[in-house]
Amino acid sequence: EKMALMRTFQNHGIFCIAVTFGKHLYIGCRSLDNSKHLEPVSSEMEKLSFKLLSNFQSPLRLLEFSTVGHHLVTCGDDKRTVVFNVDDWKIVGERIVPKRPTSFQFSDNDQSLLVADKSG
Repeated sequence: EKMALMRTFQNHGIFCIAVTFGKHLYIGCRSLDNSKHLEPVSSEMEKLSFKLLSNFQSPLRLLEFSTVGHHLVTCGDDKRTVVFNVDDWKIVGERIVPKRPTSFQFSDNDQSLLVADKSG
């Protein structure tokens, strides 16, 4: 079963969209002109060129940008949690968790990641 997820982030003059479809993660980012406000997301997406960031071994089920916007975290059916640095899209952390996560929450300074599963 393929499931699509989309998350957007705007901060520090950058607009990013992360989109998953099945085992694929696509990223589109662009600089913003500080004098203009963002147009609706559909219009912004037309201005982006997306690149395939990664292929995963299992379908992705969770996708979140960090609070400050320096990181993107993903997790799939295989319980593999991967954290990307948004500046260069390199993996900065990776771990297999015991139970499949249901949500992520970064600390205010992006230094810690809390992972919750259906048990709490």
